[in-house]
Order: sequence, then C-alpha cells, then structure tokens
Amino acid sequence: LFVTFVYLNQFKYTNVTNNQSSLFFSYKKNKLSHYLGYSFDYDPEKYDLRYGYETNIPEEDIHYSMFTSTDMYEKGKNHNLTYSTKYQINANSFVDLLYYFSMKNILADNLAHTDFFDEDQPDLSSHTLTDMKYKLHLANIRYDNTFDGKDRLTFSISCMLVDDKRDEALKEEALQTESTRMAYNQAYKNKDVGLSLDYTHTFEGLDIETGVSYGKLWTQSDMNYYTENNSQKSTSRTENTTAYLNIDHAIGKFHYQIGLRGEYEYRHAENDSYKKNHSFYFLPSAGMSYRVNDDLNFMLYYRRITTQPTERQLNTNVSYMNKYVYFTGNPLLKPTVSHSFMTRWVFPYHLSLTCNYSYNKNGIFQLTVNDKDDPNILVNTYENLKKSQGLSLTLAWDRTFRFYYLNLNAGYFQSFAKVPFVDQKVKYSKPGYSFYAMNSITLYEDIKLNIIGNYTTACESVTSYSEEAYSATVQLQMLLLKKRLNVLIAGNSLLNSGAQYQESRYKHTLSIDNSNFHPRGITIGVTYNFNNYIDKEKREESEIIKRAL
Repeated sequence: LFVTFVYLNQFKYTNVTNNQSSLFFSYKKNKLSHYLGYSFDYDPEKYDLRYGYETNIPEEDIHYSMFTSTDMYEKGKNHNLTYSTKYQINANSFVDLLYYFSMKNILADNLAHTDFFDEDQPDLSSHTLTDMKYKLHLANIRYDNTFDGKDRLTFSISCMLVDDKRDEALKEEALQTESTRMAYNQAYKNKDVGLSLDYTHTFEGLDIETGVSYGKLWTQSDMNYYTENNSQKSTSRTENTTAYLNIDHAIGKFHYQIGLRGEYEYRHAENDSYKKNHSFYFLPSAGMSYRVNDDLNFMLYYRRITTQPTERQLNTNVSYMNKYVYFTGNPLLKPTVSHSFMTRWVFPYHLSLTCNYSYNKNGIFQLTVNDKDDPNILVNTYENLKKSQGLSLTLAWDRTFRFYYLNLNAGYFQSFAKVPFVDQKVKYSKPGYSFYAMNSITLYEDIKLNIIGNYTTACESVTSYSEEAYSATVQLQMLLLKKRLNVLIAGNSLLNSGAQYQESRYKHTLSIDNSNFHPRGITIGVTYNFNNYIDKEKREESEIIKRAL
C-alpha cells in the first residue's frame, strides 16, 4: 500500500493578485492505482491601457485618428480536476483511464474613454461588463504493452468537449447625444474524438517510432444580440488523419534524427465560407550532431511546420468591442507554412553560439484597417502575410565561482518581409539586440539569491516598432527540512522601463499602443512534500499531469 498526500499553496501580490492552491492524492494496492488532483486559481487583475490609432490616406483625402484610455478590473477563478486509474496487467502491459475537467469564470469591468480627433465625431465613454465561462472535459483510455524491453505498442482513445461562453453588456454615452446600450452573447462549443496507435522499436542505438492517428472535430459558434434581436451561427466539421515515422540513431560520436509526418485534413461544407475542403501537409524534420567531447560539439536541425487558422480566426461572426470598434475573422485565411533552421556550436570555456533562421509563408497577424464605406468605423481582422524571414543569434557564457554562478546572454535578431506597403518591396527592418544576465549566490547550503536582468534595444519586426525595454527581478530560493519544504520569494520586475510604446504600420494605417500593466510585484510560493517520493511514482505522476494538460 502506497499513499501520497501533497498540498501546494502560492500567494502572489502585485496589481495581479494570485492565490493558487492545489491538492493531489495517490493510492496504490496490488495491480490497481489511483490518482486524484485538484487545483484552484484566483486572479484579480487591474491595469490601465493607452491606445492611439491613426489613418492617413492622401489619395482619398482621409485623415482619422482616435485615442482611447482604458481602466480594467478583472477577476478570474479557475478550477481544475484530474483523475486517473491504472491497472497493471503484468510486468510489461497496463491499461489506464484519465479524466480531466477544467472550469473557468472571468468577471471583467472595463471603463473606457475615447477621444476622436475629428470634428464630426463626438467623444465617447463606454462601460462594459463581461461574464465569461469556460468548461473543458477530457477523457482518454490507453493500452500500453512492452515486448522484450525493445518493442512498445500503445493504443489510445480520447474524447474532448469544450464549452466557451461570453456574455457582455455595453453602455455608451457620447457627448451631446443620448446613451446607447448593447447586450450580446458569444458561445463556442468544440467536440473532439480521436484514436491513435503508436509503435516503438529499439535496437543497438537505433530508435524507430511510427504511428497513425485519426480525429474528428465538431465546432459550433453562436452570436446573439439581445438588443437587436439578431442571431448569427457558424458550424464546421473537420476530420484529420496523421501518420509519422521517426528515426533516431547514434554512431559513435555522430548522431542523426529523421522525422517524416503527413497530415490529411477534410473540412465538411456546413459553412460556405471555407473554399478549400481538402488539405495535405507534409512535415519533415532532420537533425544531426557531432560531439568531439563534452566541451566541443556541433548540431544542425531543420523542421517544417504547417499551422491551420483557428476556428475563431476563420469565424465571420462580428464581435463588438463597442459601437464604433468591432472585430471579425477572415474565412479566406491560408495555412501558415514555416521552415526553420537551427545550428548550435558548443565551445570550451562554457561558451556557446546558437543561430536560428525561419522562412514563413502566409503568416497570420492581426490587422487594423478602416471600414471602406465609412472611415470612422474601425475594423480589427486577420490577414495573411505572404512572406517573411527572421534571423537570430545568441551568444551564451556561464561560469561557477565557488558560491557564485553567472550566466550571460547576448542576442541579435533581425526580421524582413514582403509586406503590402506602397512600394511592394522587401522591407529590411531595424535589428534589435538583447542582453540577459543571471547572478546566483549560494548563501547557505540550499539557500540561493538570484538577480536577473533583461535589456532589449528598440527594434522593428515585420510591421511593428517597439521601443527599448528593461527589467530586473530578485529571487530567494530555499530548500529546507531535507528538501521537503520549498520556499520562493521573488520581487518581479522591481526595476523596469514602465509603459511600453509600440507602433504597428500596415499600408497607410498607424496604430500606437502605449500600455502600462504595472509589472512590479511580489511572489511567495511554498511547497511541502509530506512523503518521500519513490522515483517511479514521480515519473508516473508527471506523466499523468502532462497527459491532462
């Protein structure tokens, strides 16, 4: 009989006050074991946001600008429950069942004042009350069998239900006009069923993994306007089949990896907005490394990724922010294809150099434009960026001097893309540089003091510009009572650059975001283990949490 009982409580005080508690219990007898875990989060957030927007189109003699000041107070409560039971058939095989439930409720009070720099447009004050509820149910049953310690077969069936609802009531008051009210509800519901079969073979340094999976997703989106007695609905049904093969082989000091993955997706035509119903994605990856010794080695890696737009990004239902500003999706978005290359060199004296290069097609980003018929109406939507590239270099060095540890990082990043500006040419943005330093001082045995600093220069990325930013964080880590008690006291961003200024440009549109989320704060975390863990039980518990999340 093996029983484990653990309680975790964490309190965080800043403008974001977080009180997180968790409790889990495990029980094992003979071939049957059980795991039950629960956690609760309470997150009040209070912040202010300053946002400026300007459009200047000389050809059409249009100039329009606005400035919004927002004060938000948001309270979030989140409950998570995990249950898992496992039956050990014999030494090589088992069956386990996992159930995960999450429920979140967010109440938000948003007060905004908007100044329109236009003689024909009055200033506007709005008060929005939001009540969001989110529920997730996930169930998964798995059969696992290991043959002769070399071959492993896993078969699993999963079901998932996501129910996401949002109620909003909006009151607006413009100068010299009567107040207007608007109330609406948005609801998203997703159902998913999946099957997967995986097989692993190991032989003298050679690991082969292969498998197939099938999934079916039902999505329904509803938008109801109570004040206008209007309702909009969007439904879709998607089927996905995947097959993969991974090879991992070590030959002396040389090591290589090859991955082949194919995904076939079929979208049923409940929604006429989806023009392409059939899609096939080929996702290869390859890597190699050569280790001369512990101080000198080299690695090269390539990966291709395809990302399908989400249902919300494709959904054409309009979501109002207020009467003048609203948000919508784009059903014509294309999947984003990313090619990424990475090389890493490790040199003597704890020095390493990492280089990342990415080439993206049809990247998805949020775009702010004006309504074509009425420039005074703003539209937030999504758009595809045809091509973009990014390059980053990171140089790292770390060293331990008795009780003192130092880690230094210097970074360089550059982005360039073909964006729809007037000249329709490749734009080379201003590069950025970053610096990171971690100082760790061992005060006494398992008591450490960490001082972490970050600095980033002003930079441009595709269509946006960000000013320089810096922050500094202090942490005190203590492992006490034979490492059963873990205490963390942290001053988060005690020194920082404050409000962040960012510009986003697209065609003739300029958006200015000057936000201040009060990042300073204090975190206090306490963890105590009542039982000494058995390594095997630790691994099983970690696997349960990983599967649930």
